[in-house]
Amino acid sequence: MNLLYIWIVLGISITSSFIFALPEFLKNLNSAIFTVILLFLALFGIIIPAVLIKIYKSKKLKKVFKNRSENFIERIPQSILLVCSLNIIFILILHASTLFQYIFPLFGKIILQRESVIYVTMAVFILAILSYGFWKKYFWAFYGLIIYYGLMLISIMMTFSKYSILDIIGLLNFPPYEQSQMISVLTPLLNFNLTALFGSFLVFTLLSAIYSRKYFHNVILNLKNK
Repeated sequence: MNLLYIWIVLGISITSSFIFALPEFLKNLNSAIFTVILLFLALFGIIIPAVLIKIYKSKKLKKVFKNRSENFIERIPQSILLVCSLNIIFILILHASTLFQYIFPLFGKIILQRESVIYVTMAVFILAILSYGFWKKYFWAFYGLIIYYGLMLISIMMTFSKYSILDIIGLLNFPPYEQSQMISVLTPLLNFNLTALFGSFLVFTLLSAIYSRKYFHNVILNLKNK
């Protein structure tokens, strides 16, 4: 179930990025091809995982897959498990910036190279601590994660609304040959909207974290009762 929820979040993020890049794609694609690609993304990124989630939630299937002995994963609420999984994915995304000279979006600016290392390191370190606290249902981690993703969402929207993938490749100052090779490899992705791609991912993570608040509320009530 958790993998299916991750699948649908990533599917919605990629599909929304494709939709928001409509004007750019229509310069190189006719409307028929664009529609086919959009339907393909919607089918494999949203519809199929949504149908599978519906199937796996059925009572009959739950009985088939029910374990006789409950493991620790099953005791973790679904929304908390999902948020922690999405946190790990975002940490991997931040680490991936090392392949592109430590790119970091900072409230409208692209920070690169050595100057960016400290920002990437801090972002990964803080998110790792918040993920641990969220997994343990510490209340400080709930508010910390909301603030973290809120600031990250604002920063990404301010930055990637000004820079395209092609602009960022230009900022990297690679040698001409390497730059041409990178552009040729990334050609299918050059027109994707980075704001929609990362923004929708962070919005879903935020909504999942907010939905998880009831589990943190119960923990506090239990502590007060003790």
